[in-house]
Amino acid sequence: MERCEASEFARLVRQHDLTFAFTDDHRVWLAGQDSLTKIMMMRGKLDEDVANAIWNAEVDRKLASEEARERFYWGE
Repeated sequence: MERCEASEFARLVRQHDLTFAFTDDHRVWLAGQDSLTKIMMMRGKLDEDVANAIWNAEVDRKLASEEARERFYWGE
């Protein structure tokens, strides 16, 4: 069961706009907030280390700057 949830969690994280909070477009912000809410709800169902590893890998993939990535990492 957790493998299926981890797969769904990874899909949600891949689709999530990490920088949604910095937009001037309220629709983008709302979509990002909704996405993050779903991610956080699912995060609670997973092993913390698994969720952190999935999230942090996406942060590494999506953000080029190491300084920027550090602001988004979980569990560090």
